[in-house]
Parts: sequence; structure tokens; C-alpha cells
Amino acid sequence: MNKLPRLDLSTTVIAVFGMVAFLYTRVYDPDYFFHLRTGQWLLEHGRLPETDPFSFTRPDARWILFEWLFQGPLALVHSTFGTNGVRAMSAIVMVAGCWVVHGIIRRYLAEVPALVVSCFAFCLLLGSVAPRPQIFTFLFFALYLRAILIYLDEGRVRSLALLPVLCAVWANMHGGFVAGLVLLGLTAVSLVLERLLSPPGPSRGRLVPILVTLAACIAAALINPYTYELFLYPFKVSGMTSTRMIEEWLTPDFRSTGALVVAALAFMYFVAQVLRARTPPAVDIVIPLAIMVLAMDSRRHLPLAAITLSVFLARALSDGVLARIGTAFETWRPRKSSGAIGNLATRDLGHAEGVINAGLLVAAGITAALLLPVHAMRQADQGNRAIGWKAIDFVAERGIRGRGLNEYGFGGYHMYRLVGGAGTFVDGRADTFGDAFMNEYARIVNGVEGWDEALARHAIEYAVLPRVAPLVQLLTLRGDFVAAYRDDHNVVLVRKGSRAEELAMNAPSLTAER
Repeated sequence: MNKLPRLDLSTTVIAVFGMVAFLYTRVYDPDYFFHLRTGQWLLEHGRLPETDPFSFTRPDARWILFEWLFQGPLALVHSTFGTNGVRAMSAIVMVAGCWVVHGIIRRYLAEVPALVVSCFAFCLLLGSVAPRPQIFTFLFFALYLRAILIYLDEGRVRSLALLPVLCAVWANMHGGFVAGLVLLGLTAVSLVLERLLSPPGPSRGRLVPILVTLAACIAAALINPYTYELFLYPFKVSGMTSTRMIEEWLTPDFRSTGALVVAALAFMYFVAQVLRARTPPAVDIVIPLAIMVLAMDSRRHLPLAAITLSVFLARALSDGVLARIGTAFETWRPRKSSGAIGNLATRDLGHAEGVINAGLLVAAGITAALLLPVHAMRQADQGNRAIGWKAIDFVAERGIRGRGLNEYGFGGYHMYRLVGGAGTFVDGRADTFGDAFMNEYARIVNGVEGWDEALARHAIEYAVLPRVAPLVQLLTLRGDFVAAYRDDHNVVLVRKGSRAEELAMNAPSLTAER
């Protein structure tokens, strides 16, 4: 009878991470409901939309739906398994990404140091768990990095064969597919530098497979409903001035945990490069530095930087660095224990290790199950600040329709909840609305000069906004809007004498709860 495989420490840690990811999946993420509603529209109509079907401010705007391959399955998972099914899907994809990252690091380090290094990347990925297509970008980015390093380390061209197939899927799920092409391009640049700086040798032929794979990936990415336009799209979005209104496009805040983790990884990476026994290959310098530059430009790239830095830190540590550190701290090592206790401490646990790990895994699972209701309630309260779901539920339950002004971050839930209404004023598709409209929206909600004329052009009947928004104070003082709902974070204003006011004031309380 074959023995069951032993549950090792790495598998246990990654499985526990998956449980934590399930708990922390941000189901109140501003973009989640936008993706969910879009997926529902795709399943209902069986085709891609040509123009925006969800807003009344830009109804004729062309909509490039480059994330359709994520949105359709997301709606299917939600309709079949509900919110917990969406949580599970997000956690599974993130765990797969962590497993790939740890597998790369494990190629260079023993289990315990590999886990220590991997956990830096795990922390960043944990902070990014949400039902958004970015989770697949993290997974595919790690798979690209793994294939490239196997090829460079072992010369296995076959490791690159799957990358074009992945690119075809990736390009239809998220604009982050460009990151995979960037990795291949940076690898090619690294090999060219080595060729120029090193004497002739067997490494000269390594460039051609990378270039062929890059060309094949570019061709595969063209297999999408918009062909070449998809390549222009990420650059169009990143070049918009209005993206600087969006938190994830801002430069990193080094008071945040994620930015500090990347900074710590970068510090260790540079120290490890200095301590290496040999001159590092060009790829170990070019790829991490380039990805760090991207991360410093936008905080949405911090998880990619964490993945990259942890992998290349492991490569450096395996090149004699750990041995040097061990020699430097030799005097700090405790002396070997003696007697029964010492023998027990140094004995190989064998089968007992698997039993202990299984027990830890079961305990973690029970803890996660007990914490889920409490954490879900806490997330709901935090989500009310982020997406205004209580205020929007009030609007939906009162049957308020017509032209509504909503906070940018509320647009996704507004779109999802008010099916059949006049549509959203603005939502997370800043690229579809364009810079001119986004600047006008910012002028209105911030009460900048000319806000009243801009608001009048849109004939707004109600507004769902944070209580601290300058526009709330301005409309209240002006007197033509009245508060129909308030909670700790948000407010619903309705125009006096409108149908919206008539419907809203049927509510029994200004602080109605769902």
C-alpha cells in the first residue's frame, strides 16, 4: 500500500494563506460590482457591447471591453455559488500565484529560508485580494518569470512554449498582459548586454528563443476582439491625466504596509547583490530595476515588484550570500544540545511532521470559518465608506430613478444595484469617459468655480455622495436639494419638488438601514 504524501511546511503555509485570502477578499471593492454587472450583461446578451450601456452621461462612447474573459466567468461563479463562491475563486487564483512564486524561490533556497523570502511577496498579494482581473495578472506574471528563469538557468527552450498560449488568455482578461511582454523584452535586453560585455561563449545563442517567444506572444495577444487596439489601450489609460484621481494609479505612499514591504525587499536585494560570490548576470539587475521603476510610478505595480524582488533576492542569496552571513554570525549560533531533550530537538520528525501540519491546517480552517461572519460584518462597514452601498440601497429600495450624480468610487455598485435606472453619472471606466469629462466631474464634486453650470447641464435629480464632499455643503446651502438619507459616511440628496424627492420621503427614517 502506497504511503500518502506528507504534508510539508510549505504546503501548510500556502494553504493557510489561502484561508486568510478567502477572509480578506474585498467583496466591497469599488471595481468588483462593475465587473460583476458587466459580466451579467455579457451573459444576458451573449455578445460584447459596442457602446456604453450603463451611463447616461456617455451613452454613445465606444467601450473597449478588454476584460470580458474575466467578467463573464465572474458573473457565472456569482450566479452559481454566490459571494462566497467569488471569495473562493479569488483566493484560489491568489494561492496559485503564491505557489508559483514559492516554487521559483524554492529552486534556489532550502525550505525555511525560501518560505521567509516568499512571505514578503505573500504579504503584498494578500493586500491585493479582490475579485478583479489583476489577480490573474499576478499569476501569469509569476508563470512568465518562472519559464524565463528555467530557460536561462537550464537552457530548456520547452519552458517557453506555453507563454504564447498564456498571453492569448491574459490579453482577454486584463491589460496587464503587457507586463509579460515587458519581462521577455527585458530578458532580451539583458542577454544583449551580456553578449556585448562578455567574451564569446555558449551563451550567445540564448537570445534567439527569447525573441521568437516574444514575437509569438505579441501575435497571440492579437487574438482578441479589438486586435491591435488592445496594445494601445494600456498606454492610453496610463497617459490620462484623470488617472491621477484614482488611488491605485498614484505613486506609493511609504507610510503604507505594502510600500514598506517592497522597500524592505529592495534593500535586502541590493545588499545581497553586493555580497554575491560572483558578478550577477545582467538579467538579475535589469529586470528588478525596471519593475521597481514601474512600482515607484504607480502603487498598482507594487505586487509585481514584490514578486520580482523576492525571486531575484532568492537567486542572490543562493550565490554564496547565505554562506557568508552564516560565517559572519557563527559565534551567535547556539551550541548543540545534549541529552534527551537535545536528541529530541534534532531528530527528524518524519511522519509526525505531516500530522502536525495537518493539525495546524485543520485548526486554521476552523478559525477561518468562525471568523468569517465577524470579518464579513467589518468588511461591510468598511465597504460602505468605499462604495456607499447603504445609500445606494436606499435609492434602489425607494424606487428612485432618473439622473443621479454619484461619487466615482460608488459607480460600480450603483451600476449593479440600479438595474433599469437612468444609469450612472460616472464609474470606474475612466478611459471610457475620457479626461475632459473626468475633469468636469472633479470640478462638480469639489465645488470648483463653474460647478453649478456643469451640474445644471446634466439635470441632476439626486446625488449619492460622501458627507464630506464639498458639493454636499454647497447644495445644502443653496437650498434646492434636501437630504433624504444619511449614515456615518454618505448622504443622498434629492432635488426639491422632483419625483425623486417624492419617492425618497416615503422612507420612515433619514438613517434607514438595510
